[in-house]
Amino acid sequence: MANILVKYPFNDNSDGLNGFAYTDFDSSVLSNASVTQGSGLSMYSVDTDSWSGSIQVLKTGPGTEVSGATAATALDNDWYVEFTLTANSSMDIRSIEADWSRGGTYGTRGWFVRSSLDGYTSDLYSNQTPHGTAAELQHASFNISGFTGTSMVTFRFYIYTDRTSRYMDFQNVQFNSTADISPVTANFTATPVEGTVPLTVSFTDQSLNDPTSWLWDFGDLTTSTNQNPVHTYQKNKKYTISLKASNAAGDDTKIVENFINAKAVYPGPKDQRPGADRINPPSFENLRAGNNSRSDAGGSIINNVNKGRGGIVSGEKKDTNI
Repeated sequence: MANILVKYPFNDNSDGLNGFAYTDFDSSVLSNASVTQGSGLSMYSVDTDSWSGSIQVLKTGPGTEVSGATAATALDNDWYVEFTLTANSSMDIRSIEADWSRGGTYGTRGWFVRSSLDGYTSDLYSNQTPHGTAAELQHASFNISGFTGTSMVTFRFYIYTDRTSRYMDFQNVQFNSTADISPVTANFTATPVEGTVPLTVSFTDQSLNDPTSWLWDFGDLTTSTNQNPVHTYQKNKKYTISLKASNAAGDDTKIVENFINAKAVYPGPKDQRPGADRINPPSFENLRAGNNSRSDAGGSIINNVNKGRGGIVSGEKKDTNI
């Protein structure tokens, strides 16, 4: 959950300040917060907008009609709402949130955020939607950097539409001292995924949204909390792998069944290993001559075996190495 410095709901024009009162003001950090309009806006009021769901919002509209208005048009004509935060001594601002709506489906409309720290020259956030886009409220949340230890800063929400009657609506504009953290989506790869034992595998975390802790289960009753562990398998089998990745927003687990295939070293039949003692089958020439003799690995001839009484097999071995 974000640590809020100040929030502007913009949802009640009977709040005593025509809908511009702030809430969640952190007085331990801030001494003041204010919101004002740029000189180029003609519409700047908290009122009901049917396009945004018949609810009260901050409706903003340009003071002049510019066909094909763009971000550059907004800059040139001061179409903005600005929020100024002043610290008691210093403050850290790490993220901004806002609910927003096009306030209608006609024309191209957009908005973007810049700050006084760089003279309003670079976008901290930008959004543009084309003609025909639905106008219901949407949520935007974005992290910002370089706003630590500041004493005062102004953020301008620039808007642009091509008609004075075509608005951009805002609600729940919020400045936070903590970064917005999205839940983790766990993911991983490994190499190699197959081989003979002992099989050493390198696992690589590929989880999204900046996890801060990891719990691997290698499928052989061993685990690891390293981000990118290396593990060796000693037994031949297929192993199911799981990774639980976590951050402040929660955790997620990915499981891949039979992901690692560790194989045994298969020696093959004894009589086919190099140098093994074996008996060679009779040659084709011997078979044609009626001689069913075979030779062993040492080159000695073993005559055709004969059955005697009782099924006893006898044979005579001759040494051919003379």
